[in-house]
Amino acid sequence: MIGHESTIESNAQWSHSPDCVASSKNGNEYCLYTSATFANNRGISIWATPRGASHFLDLPAFADPDALQNVNVERNPPFTQSQIPGRGLGLIANKTLHRGDRILSNTPLYIVDESLYEQLDLQKRVPFQEKAVNQLPPGSLQAFLDLCGHWGGDHIDDVINTNSFAIDLWEDTENETAINIVLPEISRLNHDCRPNAHYYFDTEALTHHVQALRTISPGEELTITYIDPVQSRQRRQGELHWNWGFNCSCSSCAQASVISAASDTRVRQISALTKHLSDRNATSRATPQMAELLISLYEQERVLAPIAEAYAFAACEYNAVGEGYLAMKYASLAVEAGLLYAGSQYSNVKDMRKLLEEPSKHWSWKFRLSHDKKV
Repeated sequence: MIGHESTIESNAQWSHSPDCVASSKNGNEYCLYTSATFANNRGISIWATPRGASHFLDLPAFADPDALQNVNVERNPPFTQSQIPGRGLGLIANKTLHRGDRILSNTPLYIVDESLYEQLDLQKRVPFQEKAVNQLPPGSLQAFLDLCGHWGGDHIDDVINTNSFAIDLWEDTENETAINIVLPEISRLNHDCRPNAHYYFDTEALTHHVQALRTISPGEELTITYIDPVQSRQRRQGELHWNWGFNCSCSSCAQASVISAASDTRVRQISALTKHLSDRNATSRATPQMAELLISLYEQERVLAPIAEAYAFAACEYNAVGEGYLAMKYASLAVEAGLLYAGSQYSNVKDMRKLLEEPSKHWSWKFRLSHDKKV
């Protein structure tokens, strides 16, 4: 034991006694929990507060055996893994994929409370991280160790820093916390600022889904974006180099300067329009035409995941002026795109489904017209 055992009674879900360490900064206790049988014996290690661990056990991922059906399964994967010149290992489509087709669905091998990095220094973290990985089942342990690092130093710490994804796990204020997760499968996908696939994390099933954003032909590399794609080329390249140490050479970043400048202008327009359309005050200048322009800009930029928000704006703006059928058209598009973008729990998906039920009872019905009367 490298710390001390949790004073909270061990749950049968955990295959090892929780090992804990207290932060001298905030006084919180962080405990390492491992389940070797989680997700049909794939296993998972979670380093979090005891309270956080209890929240995990309440999730369908642990509580409902059916929540993880068809997860971590690659019987006939729609890809092969290959060496790609200048990019290392990557995934290549081996059949035609259509928008919405599933590429990967996996549970993390390692979850860590993000606040822990501010509370514990590297010297205290390393032994717990090593234990978290070594307690995983043999196949998962090897998959983790096979991941590449970028920064050097302790291998496991380097793998975590290089390959982890930040996730907001709970939306409600009381339990909201950010976590970092490591999934070997997603780490096989290379970056593109204008990718052909997108991922989201199902916080109920603790499952990371990757799906096609557009039609992908056999022989195409499958890519995701590691960053917010709605940024200027300079900002994108700077963020990628700072966090992952590479210079992006995707088709968007490799454009001639005059084409790149036009792209940067569209990105600024997207930001400005989003600000206008988010304003629900009586003085707002937002219109359905603004939302249509926003959709067009996303399409021109080939940003096919966040466009879900633009469709939702269009639905609300048309509904706000009493155009119910046009509102339903864009609400339907928003639901389809939103499910790919963030899954069924995405707030826009829930809101647009309400609009589709009956536009005249949605909060946005004739919203702008009532404001016009007040101005």
